Amino acid sequence: MLEILVNQKIVHSSFVEKLVNTEYYELKIRAENQVRVIIFTIDSQDFNQSTEVILLNAFLKRTNKDYRKAVEVANKLLKKYDL
Repeated sequence: MLEILVNQKIVHSSFVEKLVNTEYYELKIRAENQVRVIIFTIDSQDFNQSTEVILLNAFLKRTNKDYRKAVEVANKLLKKYDL
């Protein structure tokens, strides 16, 4: 998945999607479990136009409530590293 992010100019929404009411995107990794990675774009609000992103935290998606917790962790990480 990281190779796709690095090498593709435009990434399909089945792999990366904007999280509603946040400044983050989610990377969707489909395996035995549904793994999600919270992404923050540094140089653009649009993921496909961004050239610099930070992968903040990953979690196993079990319910939609998991997103709220993951966004809270992402917010803390951005504050901690002053981004």
